[in-house]
Amino acid sequence: MLILLGWHAQRPLARESSTPMRVAVPVSFILRPLSSFAFKKEADRNGTGEVLIKQLSIRNQLGGITSSLSFREKFSIEIECDVEQPISQCTLVLSITDTNDIFAGITYSCDKYPEIHIQGGKIRFSFHNSTTLVPGEYYILPRITNKQGIVDEIQRAFKFTVVNAAIKGGAPLPQLELRGHTIMDGSWDVELTPESVI
Repeated sequence: MLILLGWHAQRPLARESSTPMRVAVPVSFILRPLSSFAFKKEADRNGTGEVLIKQLSIRNQLGGITSSLSFREKFSIEIECDVEQPISQCTLVLSITDTNDIFAGITYSCDKYPEIHIQGGKIRFSFHNSTTLVPGEYYILPRITNKQGIVDEIQRAFKFTVVNAAIKGGAPLPQLELRGHTIMDGSWDVELTPESVI
């Protein structure tokens, strides 16, 4: 049994509700194989172990698995887990850190799926990112929790790079020395006064 969850997905892959979602019967989805970085059961982990992180991948905006992204390229993070024991309120917390282990961003599945109760099998989480990371090297830190403590966590699980090369139709970052990690979303207005010279 594989339960597939996605936030910011094109179509709902699991029911959203304020009541608990209990999974006790086989559910089938047609899934493409997740060919990515795999973690052994005896990997360097932290947590109680009811759910174990099995595979992790980054997909670029064309759907290909990669470890290198262009500036402003949209991407998704997919994580597949083995459910070793029944668990309530299963949540994936995804953090992105830089090479100095400074956090660049965080997101968690319970924003959209707050009550996941699963008895066994597998579960796959997909996060579809819309934040622009500045060029640099980053690590993904995945953590499974039950909202009470760490169930499974792998430090620096996957390294990826954002290069300062424009995605088709875009422009590279106009600055060589960078501070910060993300480009803030928003809009600009620029006005010229009557005294402006152009």
